[in-house]
Amino acid sequence: MEGCDDGNEDNTDGCIDTRLGASCGDGHLWTDNEVCDDGNEDNTDDCVDTCEAPESGAPFFVTSAGLR
Repeated sequence: MEGCDDGNEDNTDGCIDTRLGASCGDGHLWTDNEVCDDGNEDNTDDCVDTCEAPESGAPFFVTSAGLR
C-alpha cells in the first residue's frame, strides 16, 4: 500500500519515490522542512538525526546523494 503518489520522482517534496511521505532520516532533503538529511543517526557528522545542522552549523546540505 502506498502512502502517497504525487505523480513525480522529485524526492525534495512531501512524497518520495518509494511512495512514502517524506520524513527525517529517509536520506532525501525535504525542501523547506529539513536543513539536511543524510539518512543516518550519526550525530557526529554534518547532519544530526533531527535533520538540523549541528551546533557548529554546516555550510552545506547533506543528502543520500552526497554534498550539495
